[in-house]
Order: sequence, then structure tokens, then C-alpha cells
Amino acid sequence: MDKIKTFKLIDSTGKVFGISQDEGELIIRAKALGYTGASFQLAILDPTSFAAIGIDYAHHKIHDGNSFSVSHYEADFDKVDIFGVLFTTPDTLNRIHMFPIVYAGSASLFEILEAPTIDTGNYPTVFSTPINRDRNSSTLSTVSSVRAAPVVDRVSLKRPGDVTPVSADGTIIHAEMIGSSKQGGGSGGRDNNEYILKQNTTYYFRLSGSAGGADNSVGSIILSWYENIARE
Repeated sequence: MDKIKTFKLIDSTGKVFGISQDEGELIIRAKALGYTGASFQLAILDPTSFAAIGIDYAHHKIHDGNSFSVSHYEADFDKVDIFGVLFTTPDTLNRIHMFPIVYAGSASLFEILEAPTIDTGNYPTVFSTPINRDRNSSTLSTVSSVRAAPVVDRVSLKRPGDVTPVSADGTIIHAEMIGSSKQGGGSGGRDNNEYILKQNTTYYFRLSGSAGGADNSVGSIILSWYENIARE
């Protein structure tokens, strides 16, 4: 009988996964493993193809407690109205991976303004706290409200009727007409519509009614993002 040499792979919890080797040929009897950051765990495989079953990175960030969302809507959105969401990104390597979803019931213009000039005499006066999409997590977002004394884990809201909070638009990195039930922003999927926002920069997600639109319509802005440290 051939002699079998057995080697052991042991994770940080002391769990043993066997790897055996015949003297004549290499025979692997190990199971697929994944590292959680603390220990090795068995990976889940498709029973037919033996392909690893997993989730994409953005979905992982929800499970990781580092995915957030903010929503702002108007139930009476007229063609002369403007509303939106403003915040400033952190001055750290923590990157904001933004995926906006915008809806309007009538013709409207959706824009993302990067580094607009803030009118310090007309700061927004309404604020919202980002929601952690893992409702069991206590992790807070690192974005800050746009105001005289910025607050972390807050965004600023511009409502119809409020004086515009910006005196110059800065760089318009996204602009599209939406309406008549056409969704904007994230309608094409994350790969086509995700932005990694610039460090220590103010952004304004703005939805404006259009002369070609209608009064007494509706509109909503949903910002969904995850945060992670850039590997630089």
C-alpha cells in the first residue's frame, strides 16, 4: 500500500483543513476557502459548475456597514422649482462611491455640480442624516453638511422656495434631461453611473423644473453610496 503524506492547513481559529499527497502524484483534498479578515471560512460553490458563489463589491459594502443613502422628494414639483442635496466629502483617503437615482414626473434637468461656489449668505437651513443600509450597523457616514459650521454624517437639503445656496455652478460633471416617468442617474446600472467623488470637495445634486414641463408634478433624488479607504 502506498504511503500517504498528510499536510495540515490551520486557520486562526484552529480549524483544520486537510491536504493529502500521494508519493506518486499530488492529490488535493482541500475545500475552497475564503478569508474574512479574521479567519478562513468555507466558500460556497455552485453544485453543477463548482464556480464560487459570491456578491459584488458594492453589495459587500452594505454587509460591511459602510453603505449609505439619502432621499429627498417633492410631492408638488413645479416647472420653476429647484431642489437638491449638498454635502462635502472628507479630507481623507476615505472615498465616496456615489450612485444617484433621480425621478421626475415631468420634464426636468438633473445635474451634479462639483465644487460650486457656496453663497455663504444663503446656507441651506434643512439637513438630513444619511441612513446606514445595514440597519444593525452603528457606522456613520463621513460626509459633512454645507453650513457655517459643518456637521459630519449630515447632508444639506435645498427645497423649492429656498434661495439658491450657490453663486456659481463649478464643474458640471453630469447633466441629463429626465421626466415623463423617465428615471435618471442610476437608470443604466452602477458601472455606467457611479462616480468616485473628489476628496474634500462640495457636491450639489440638483433637480430643476423645465419650461417644457408641467406644474404640480413630482420629483425625487435618491443618493446611494458606499465608503472605503483608497489604496494609495
